[in-house]
Amino acid sequence: PPLGAEDLNSIYSHLSSALSHTAARKKALEELARRVGFCSCLSEIIAKRSADVQHEVRWLATVYFKNSITRHWRARPDIGIASEEKVHLRAKVLELVREDSHQVAIQIAIILAKIARLDYPKDWADELATQRVYLCLHHVLKELSTKRLLADQKNFA
Repeated sequence: PPLGAEDLNSIYSHLSSALSHTAARKKALEELARRVGFCSCLSEIIAKRSADVQHEVRWLATVYFKNSITRHWRARPDIGIASEEKVHLRAKVLELVREDSHQVAIQIAIILAKIARLDYPKDWADELATQRVYLCLHHVLKELSTKRLLADQKNFA
């Protein structure tokens, strides 16, 4: 059965327990990762920035989210993320980009990059265009590439 909003507390509990490196909890999380809706639940946990959500749990949720995207984003007959969920996740990742925690923000940036690599421009051009992510990145990299000092060039080697 697909996972939904009613499963958020259970997944949060599993993530929290996995922080203590309990093998049984990690195995339970791996089982949940195979179910439809797992990534959507993780994205909701990541989005919660309230005091009752531990930073470490949010970070672990981003790591599981990234790993799930890596393993399951491509369409395969036996396992994968459904098209409907992908639409939701693309929008959610763009919302999550505004993350304050550097640790979590790095993982979200990697998730965005992995999805963009597979879905841009065919399935994700409009949403990314409205964010102007590529335009900003293009101009930042273009400007940085013009640095001529040897010390600056070593940074890019």
